[in-house]
Amino acid sequence: MKRLVIILLVCGMATPALAFLGLPIADDANTQVGDMRVTGSATFESDVNLFGGRFTYGVMDDMAVFGGAGIIDVDGADSEPYFQLGTQYKLPVDAAFDLALRGAFGLTSFDDSHAGWKSEVDLWMLNVGALASMQIDHQFTIYGFGGISHQNWEYSFRSPYGRYSDSGSDTELAIAGGAIYALDQNISLFGEISHIDDLFISIGARFDF
Repeated sequence: MKRLVIILLVCGMATPALAFLGLPIADDANTQVGDMRVTGSATFESDVNLFGGRFTYGVMDDMAVFGGAGIIDVDGADSEPYFQLGTQYKLPVDAAFDLALRGAFGLTSFDDSHAGWKSEVDLWMLNVGALASMQIDHQFTIYGFGGISHQNWEYSFRSPYGRYSDSGSDTELAIAGGAIYALDQNISLFGEISHIDDLFISIGARFDF
């Protein structure tokens, strides 16, 4: 009975609670064919940090695709690679701001070990929503995102008592907002705040070709 209680407690504590946008948005809703840009970023939260880069390409007017990678650092676990793919499409809305549909898929895995217990976690995330942006002047752009974030995880434990595994999923409301400041025609700086169950702060730079 004591062994069962210990196993249940460890499994309960080890259930992943990572709900986040992945690499920050750091973009506006307007895209032209041939647009190319590289974004480098750092995202901070009390339990997880993410450092990475992303390449965005305008495959046609109003539509962009992007892919990125980075290193995710989860509290108490090893730092591991993180990968992201996504797209956004500007809607034909006649308004003072630009509006696009945006979706991003992220994938990572990480290990943790302590006191003879070893856990392995595989995690993927899908974020879908609307991105609105407005250019204030030639240098300053603000943007906001609202949608949902779905996370799915599988994890297993190896312990002195044997091997145990489980899986689960969760869906949360996702909101984000930020500002982009253009230093010149190519280089921009940005700051972003997002909230999916917890608050995340992102900073970084962007280079437009």
